Amino acid sequence: MLVVIVAGWTRVQTPWWDQVDDLREIQDNMATGAGYEGVDEYTPIGANHRAIDKDARRVTVDGPAKANIHVLAWNAESKSFTAELSAPDNVAVRLFNYPAWRVEDNGRSVQALTKAPSGQMLIPLEAGMNRVQVTFIRTWDRKVGAWVSAFAALAMLLWMFFAGVFSRAPREIQ
Repeated sequence: MLVVIVAGWTRVQTPWWDQVDDLREIQDNMATGAGYEGVDEYTPIGANHRAIDKDARRVTVDGPAKANIHVLAWNAESKSFTAELSAPDNVAVRLFNYPAWRVEDNGRSVQALTKAPSGQMLIPLEAGMNRVQVTFIRTWDRKVGAWVSAFAALAMLLWMFFAGVFSRAPREIQ
């Protein structure tokens, strides 16, 4: 039955709002780094995903300072770059400022700011050379969710074991 459900889901069920061409466009935009326009449910509180500049650089200075910026790594859960600034200023990172992003500058924790109305992450940096690491961490709610799921799976296995689901001999009907 499980094979039938999975086969029907992957081969027969069509997306209910995105068509095949829409899905290809999303895939192409992700591959080129352009990203895609999300929906309100996945936007941080107070942010407007329609205010995002799709052609924005990954990292840029948000003020009058001059900067020499080099992106070292840009992955889904980790971003790393250097920024040599002529004066203290904010750098705008092409990310929403979600609470799960942890920002470090030269090894010390930095509190990221939020640019209105887009919700884009701003990182305050000092003049001189800055090595910035932005990492997506597990927040308390994700940890609790993982524990709840593990407990539920264990409870289900124990129930199945004690209910005799795993026994090889068929049960007699009384």
